[in-house]
Amino acid sequence: MKNDLSKVKTGMVKMSIFYPNGADTTFDFDYYANKHLANFAEVLGDDLMGMEIEKAIGSANPDELPQFVAVGTIYCKNMAVISKAMEKVGAHLNQDIPNYTNVMPQIMFSEVVDLKS
Repeated sequence: MKNDLSKVKTGMVKMSIFYPNGADTTFDFDYYANKHLANFAEVLGDDLMGMEIEKAIGSANPDELPQFVAVGTIYCKNMAVISKAMEKVGAHLNQDIPNYTNVMPQIMFSEVVDLKS
């Protein structure tokens, strides 16, 4: 999956998918990138403005696990685009979660408020 954020602009909607971390948390980044998010990206088509995957490598306290094992981010023009895509594949995506992790994600929608070059 190519990571190109050049089309992301102020005012767009950002969907952040946070995966809580724990001692027994498992996460298959290859599956997540190449199957799970690729499926969602295909449904979004040209309405997908950008996508990122973050893999936790540490926390502010070196003796603690990072709060999240991974964060997926999807940028779209507006909320209607994401809602329409979720209507099409949301149930399938939820059923697919056990194929790459053993934790349930937390989702936040936000607006890109300031984007400087």
